[in-house]
Amino acid sequence: MSETGSGARALALILLCTVSQGCVYLNAFYNAKRTFGEAEDARWAGRDSLLQESYADVVDKATRAYRADPEGKWADDALFLAGRAHLRRGDLQEARTALASAVSLTSDTLLDAKARLYLGAVEVADGELERGLQILNDALGDLADRRTKGEGYLWRARALLQLGRIEAGWADLDLAAETDGRYAIPADLERLIWGVRYDDVARASRGVQALIGRSGARRFGDSLSFLIDRAADEWGPSVAVGLMARAEKAPWSRVARDRLLMHRARLAHAAGDTAQAVADALRVGGGVGPFADSARVTVAGWRLENAHQLGQLAEVRALLLPAVGSSRARDMLNAIRRVELLVDHALDGEWVAFFAAAERARDVLGANRIAGGLFRAYANSDRESAWVGKALLAALPLAEDPTELTHLEDRLDALPENEYARYARLGVEDGSLASLEAELQRVLDEMLARVEAELVERRLFVADPAQPDTLGAPAG
Repeated sequence: MSETGSGARALALILLCTVSQGCVYLNAFYNAKRTFGEAEDARWAGRDSLLQESYADVVDKATRAYRADPEGKWADDALFLAGRAHLRRGDLQEARTALASAVSLTSDTLLDAKARLYLGAVEVADGELERGLQILNDALGDLADRRTKGEGYLWRARALLQLGRIEAGWADLDLAAETDGRYAIPADLERLIWGVRYDDVARASRGVQALIGRSGARRFGDSLSFLIDRAADEWGPSVAVGLMARAEKAPWSRVARDRLLMHRARLAHAAGDTAQAVADALRVGGGVGPFADSARVTVAGWRLENAHQLGQLAEVRALLLPAVGSSRARDMLNAIRRVELLVDHALDGEWVAFFAAAERARDVLGANRIAGGLFRAYANSDRESAWVGKALLAALPLAEDPTELTHLEDRLDALPENEYARYARLGVEDGSLASLEAELQRVLDEMLARVEAELVERRLFVADPAQPDTLGAPAG
């Protein structure tokens, strides 16, 4: 029934409500209609957490309204509401039953067309594409309501694209957005989905760029990121980075835009575009708060992966200092200090400190190139120790240069009596390896305890700024 007709009848029923049992029916119907409107508003705003519950409430109220007066003036409206709410919940059979009943019952041509349109949507959602397409075609031809028509074009586009009628599907996505601007964002998301499906980079790019340019699309940031990852799976990370051009200019909130930029940064890093990755991450890291801290930690991790000289640790430390609110940043800063102090002890002749520094560089910082150099430094400095074999074995998987790898293997071969080298070759040992390991651990523990005390004494330990009077548990 028309909106004008609905309003007039509503007023008449309200006036009768004091003398008629119909007020129970009226209240149930209008409560259902109001709840549906609120649920739709929440859906468009991206507030999804309670949608299932809200639409279930609509179904309950609308069903009660219908049952209160199944032959009443608004019984068809109640069935229509229940059918749409069932569709939103994904209860397709229930939606089909309610909408078909509304079509059978109503004499209102507008409600009939709307109900048939949503019946077509139900068939598309249920995989009955040809049947859904036929129903949608008929309903769209009879419908003048732009809001409902916009959703109808979107459902028809989905059916056409799934059936491989690609150009007609693209055209309906355009019609959905032109008919009702609310469907511009869903249409853009569909362009990205089907662009990836049909290996159409240009269509996918159009979808992404339109979403990036729309302020309202920020609520779909997680969906966009997921779809861009699917594009990266199909076309590689460098193409996915290209899809996200101008992400830094998105008219989104700072947090939403920063999440988008960090996503592009990680894809750029995966594509080997270090300059783009670092530029995006540092743009985010230039802000304040946990997300900015996390961005600095990410860049620090990338730089540590590529660092090959101890002097580069100071550069990473400078990057991390503004991010001390992050526990990971504090762990990295303290690990860098430990490595530097351990190397100082090693250069003073306590060679095993090279070994301890190498383990922290590898295990805490992920600085494998530096760690490999420190393991080799120990092996070169303490040549008579049995632990040389352990250091050479630890350096082997960290070697990237084939020449260096061959050199390490030759050195191990030159130590036929070394307990570690023998165990690596033969897989057997005479019992002395366990005692060597225990002794090494004792020496390392003693060394680390002294370094820890030195960190505290020299006020080099970076504590949690939220607990400035405590040092916390040593990490790394």
